[in-house]
Formats: sequence, structure tokens, C-alpha cells
Amino acid sequence: LIGKIDSPFWVMIAMVMMTAPLLAPMLGAFCSTVAGWRVIFAALTAYAVLVGILFLWQVPESKQPGEHSPSMIAAYVRIIRHRQAMAYVLVLSFAFSGMFAFITAAPFTYLEYFGADVEVFPFLFGANIITMMIFNRINVRLLNRSNPNTLMIAGVAVQCIAGLGLLLAAITDAPLWVVVACNMLFVG
Repeated sequence: LIGKIDSPFWVMIAMVMMTAPLLAPMLGAFCSTVAGWRVIFAALTAYAVLVGILFLWQVPESKQPGEHSPSMIAAYVRIIRHRQAMAYVLVLSFAFSGMFAFITAAPFTYLEYFGADVEVFPFLFGANIITMMIFNRINVRLLNRSNPNTLMIAGVAVQCIAGLGLLLAAITDAPLWVVVACNMLFVG
């Protein structure tokens, strides 16, 4: 069940992981509108406490008493010395850095710079998550038929084109829809 990349297990994990960032801006906008922005931090604290309690209660210890595991530093050194692994790590790091830059800058860009309403922001942000879900499903299908290296190169190429589009949008003072479209393509 876990071995096949298109198994229901992996599909469910991917969908749950992408649903959270889709719902988070909507819940944040709701909290902010109803009770003010400070309530967002109270809700996050309550959620973290609940998850911590559930984790301690439901997740058993995997290491047997007295069992010795290799050091984490030795594991990192082993990965750092592996050239092919480091190539993948660097590509993923750059891709994710762009995504986290978007996550960080999206509220300012959409709300302050373009003047979008707080109620519209979750939909602008959610468009990226929907795109990620669609691209994820396409990737899963293609991985069963194509070479992963080829798909990675194609994905990085699309991301670079979208990044150039964002750069041109910034230089030319492009409208909101151009920025949203380029962000969707980049994050997807």
C-alpha cells in the first residue's frame, strides 16, 4: 500500500497537507474580522496545545529502552557527502525558499500593495493551494510513467519562467491578476 506512489495512502497524506494552508487564511480572516487579529494567536496556541496533547497520548515511542541510534550529526554528514542527494536537496531548497517567500510576502503584496480586501485574500492565497493540488496530482500520474529527473528539470524550468514573470511584473507594475497567475505557476 505505501510503496506505490499513487496509492490511496499517499494521496490522502498529500491532500491533508495541502488542505491546511488552503483553510488557514480563511480561518485567519474570519478570526480577524470577528474578534480582531490577536485572536489568531490565541487560536494557534490552543491548536498547538491540542496537537501536543494528542501527539503525546496517541504516538508511541518507536525506540526500545536501551536501544542506541546513530547520531543525527553522522546522518547529516552522510547525506552532505552524497553528491546526488545534495543536488536534490539544493533544488528542493531553492524551490521551497521561493514558496516561503511567497507565503511571507502574500499578505503585504495582496492586501497592502494591491489593496485587496481581507475577505478576498483567502481566495487569492487559496488559488495557489488549488494549483499545488492540481500539479501534485499531475506529478503523481507522470511519476508512474516518466523519469523523475526529467520531471524535476521540467518543474524547475516552469518555476524559473514563473519567477521571471514575477520579476517582469514587479518591474512593469503589472496588475494583480498577472502577479496571482505567476505566483500560482511558481508555487504549483
